[in-house]
Amino acid sequence: MSDKPTSSLDILNPTPSKNIRTPEEGEKAHHLEALSKLMIERAAAQDFTHPVWRNLSPKFVGEFDYHTEEPVRDFAGFVRHHRTIREKFPDYFFEFVNVSADVHERNGTASVYVLLKVTGYPTSLERASILVLRWRHQEDSWSCYREGVIRGIQWHW
Repeated sequence: MSDKPTSSLDILNPTPSKNIRTPEEGEKAHHLEALSKLMIERAAAQDFTHPVWRNLSPKFVGEFDYHTEEPVRDFAGFVRHHRTIREKFPDYFFEFVNVSADVHERNGTASVYVLLKVTGYPTSLERASILVLRWRHQEDSWSCYREGVIRGIQWHW
């Protein structure tokens, strides 16, 4: 098999062996991947009281390409956004498919790329979405300060 990607999905969904990291970067990347996955799972379950949300920055900003209003500017807005969609589309659900973190040790930042499977929004459609979570390391902890979501195309899983 060639090392060159054959499609955009190959680029967005790399095999773990393609992520070459130092042991320290690998440990941080795995930690951020696990935190990001847990956030996805808790948001999908509409569980906004879970301790994982302490990792969101007070200055958190969420931007959704399908959201016509201003970007979400805090955790309360994030919760409101998800609850509003669930009220309008009761079958709305998203689940984790894959994750990959890119840690920038020197400047204390990281980007976590998440591939999601989204159902029920709109009704009776399954599609992919790509989520990018931006993290910053401050005072011995990681804080998620930005989320960007790009709605994907219909996908036959």
